[in-house]
Amino acid sequence: MTFTSLDRKTVRLADLVYEQIFRAIVKGEVAPGERLVQEAIGEQMKVSRTPVRDALLRLESEGILESSGRGGYLVRSFDRQEAMDIYGLRAAVEGYAAGIAARLADPAAIGRITAAVSAAGGSDISLDEGFEMNRRIHRSIVEAAGNTMMLDTFDSIWGRSQSFRMFARLHSPEMRYLHNEPSHQDVLEAIRTGDADHARSIMERHIMTGMELQLDALPDSLA
Repeated sequence: MTFTSLDRKTVRLADLVYEQIFRAIVKGEVAPGERLVQEAIGEQMKVSRTPVRDALLRLESEGILESSGRGGYLVRSFDRQEAMDIYGLRAAVEGYAAGIAARLADPAAIGRITAAVSAAGGSDISLDEGFEMNRRIHRSIVEAAGNTMMLDTFDSIWGRSQSFRMFARLHSPEMRYLHNEPSHQDVLEAIRTGDADHARSIMERHIMTGMELQLDALPDSLA
């Protein structure tokens, strides 16, 4: 495992540190049980301990790393039941948000959802791009509910689910579980109808179908 030096002039240095560490984990360059140490990473990237610490803390909060003491972290072991719990919570929060969005029927909010769905229509995008587009679509729907506490909850849940998505794609390097049915377009159309119960039901089905597809992508040892 080797990290490259970073440009100190970059404003959000911690974000660049985060991206390098995250990609190293995704690519399998950091083996399970291998210890990540702040000082060693900082020396390789030629940055101070602060952005490294912030990046590692962020990865810990997202459920990807766990502290091993003395500034060190390990790639966190995956728990199948936790993934199911996370998706259940997502279905509850995002389904409720979709229902509110349908009832409010705010043209500007629906326009933002439409733009996010349209932007994800390409077939030549990378896994990273696909996950980010997916996040933007779901976040735009929660934003349409107009509830800041719900949005904070969404961000927290999405961060925690990052470790599961990352682990699943290590064993299934394809994008089939980003295109589950009902689709994002189906969710959008349900919101446009103004029927809160219908929109909520479609969103819940969309999320739970996505859960099944991602569970199927796991290796037999965790299935």
